[in-house]
Amino acid sequence: MVKVANPTHQIGLNREVVNGLRKSKTLVGPLHKIILDADGNVVAGEHRRAADPDWPVEVRPEIKTEKDRVLVKIHENYRKKMPNKKVKGELLKLAQVLVEEEDLKLEEICDRVCGLVPYSPRYVQKMLPSKYKRSGGYGMNRTSSVQPAKFDLMCGDFREKSNEIENGSVDIIITDPPYGKAYIPLYEDLGKMASRVLKDGGSLAAMAGQSYLSEILQKLCKHLTYNWIVAYLTPGGRSPQLWERKVNTFWKPVLWFIKGKYEGNWIGDVAKSNPNDQDKQYSEHGQSESGMLDIVKRFVKINQVILDPFMGAGTTGVVALKLGCSFIGIDINAEMVEIARRRLQEIVVKE
Repeated sequence: MVKVANPTHQIGLNREVVNGLRKSKTLVGPLHKIILDADGNVVAGEHRRAADPDWPVEVRPEIKTEKDRVLVKIHENYRKKMPNKKVKGELLKLAQVLVEEEDLKLEEICDRVCGLVPYSPRYVQKMLPSKYKRSGGYGMNRTSSVQPAKFDLMCGDFREKSNEIENGSVDIIITDPPYGKAYIPLYEDLGKMASRVLKDGGSLAAMAGQSYLSEILQKLCKHLTYNWIVAYLTPGGRSPQLWERKVNTFWKPVLWFIKGKYEGNWIGDVAKSNPNDQDKQYSEHGQSESGMLDIVKRFVKINQVILDPFMGAGTTGVVALKLGCSFIGIDINAEMVEIARRRLQEIVVKE
């Protein structure tokens, strides 16, 4: 077992914290290990080291740069809900390291930090000085300057029309397939299609009803890797009543699957529409724009390609274009495709 020295008078340590850790270890054991780099240097856990030289350690040889060390400390402290002052100091240190290690303009640093840490972009903006922020504001992840938004709509069965989409050309699929037992097989077709058109590391975010959730998950797992379920809240209004299950439901699962290994940004796993935003003016099955915006902006970066193979009246596409992405939409209903085309064209003309 690797041991580290016990600095009894290390500068900067809070003695109350050290004593509290000693008591905690006696009562419940060591909850978090000391993190060391390959050379045995403490990356996270100075107070634990001071509390007990025999405290368990975890060696992470992948920690090589100062940026790696700062990020580990930020993520470790995120779990422990550290006060804003400490978080601000850590984020500022990360920003300074990025200025030194990466060839970025100062106003691009906040974007870069948002993509590396588990905190929300809004929180990061509040913590960092204004010199690190771009004048255009934030609201989603960014990659580069915004390219002109474009869209391509197709009418027909997605199982056939998706053959027109190139392999590995889509960044993310965000969709709301029809619910009900009769439509369960569509999820396997969706997973199969996604495994072909998505880029490596790309995501599928598919809404689903909960009555047949286990079967749906099995279908998708045949072709993609399960990552998480995002809860999509729909507060206010009339909630769907599932009589056979005796449930009034106010949320929907958004099933998040990955092609290969996900290396994107952290996301929060609760999205929601505005209260009483039951927007059915274009389609009785349509989702609200506020809700789709909150879902889509969690997953995408500017200039990415979003596909919705069950696009309906095109709300996903409306949000995609407003966020600076390109959109591919497919729907079997010709009337819905034309409604979506008009809505998206209006956005392009305004821009």
